[in-house]
Amino acid sequence: AAQQAFSAALERASNNSQVLWYAAALALPADAAAGEAYLRQIDPPTPAGDYLLATLDGLPPNAPQSQVAALVGIALTQLEEWELALRALEIAAQLDPNNAVAWAFLGYAQSVLGLPALDSLDRAASLEPDSALPLYFKGVYLRQKEHYELAIDYFLKALDLDPGNTGIMLETAKTLADKGDYLSAEAWYRAIAESDPNSVEYQQQLTEFFVTHSYKIAEKGLPEAERLAELVPNNAHALDLLGWAKFQTGDFNGAEESLRLAAELDPNNVAIRYHLGKTLKALRKNVDAQKEFQHALDWDTTGAYRKKLAISN
Repeated sequence: AAQQAFSAALERASNNSQVLWYAAALALPADAAAGEAYLRQIDPPTPAGDYLLATLDGLPPNAPQSQVAALVGIALTQLEEWELALRALEIAAQLDPNNAVAWAFLGYAQSVLGLPALDSLDRAASLEPDSALPLYFKGVYLRQKEHYELAIDYFLKALDLDPGNTGIMLETAKTLADKGDYLSAEAWYRAIAESDPNSVEYQQQLTEFFVTHSYKIAEKGLPEAERLAELVPNNAHALDLLGWAKFQTGDFNGAEESLRLAAELDPNNVAIRYHLGKTLKALRKNVDAQKEFQHALDWDTTGAYRKKLAISN
């Protein structure tokens, strides 16, 4: 039904890149040629369209439709198009019931969408007992359900099969932090960061852990935020973390300096505006603080900062 609706829309707006892309995403899992034809009509090219074309280009000649559906489904998870990914992976699993990777990613998409996922993940694990992927996704699913101890067990089992996988290590660290075991979480985040001292991503994860949990801020959080700002000196998020770390140590003037720089780089960032407002309020610059809070309220699409401001007021 959805594909028919897009086909009708295409007749009315055949040059609409967004309509063409969605029509392609709907068609590809069942009809690779039709889906590719839609993608090649997109003009000018779009990043999402090029990503799906690159996925198709990576397939061997005369690849079976089941393989196309699976790889397109995985690509759609990377694009966070979860409903489309779910449909593609369901088709992939139907076309090839023995494709463990398709079942694993199907379970992952189901978990993100809040659907039952354990049957798909168990099916994947039974098909490939030596694969870390189903165990990793099961850990992610259990973490979402706040079954932290079970989630950690599955992450550790996945690491036994894929030692040194930083993605699994990061999920383990996040889960330990979720359950309040900050000491163990710190050790995991530290090990990840030390595995590649020049990695901005790993340094950011370590810094976010300290700053967002208000954990060992003066002792470790602020120095890590300073290191991150050195690695990426003109990065709004790094400056936001640095400013918020300074705020938590009582250095309100230093916090204002860092947060104003962050706001110049990313003026519509709700978190930065909220942190700057809190800092200005601490400095008794109440009029300016209220302006920043209003910016945060105007741009807060999730309602998270509206709740924070309601609590603080």
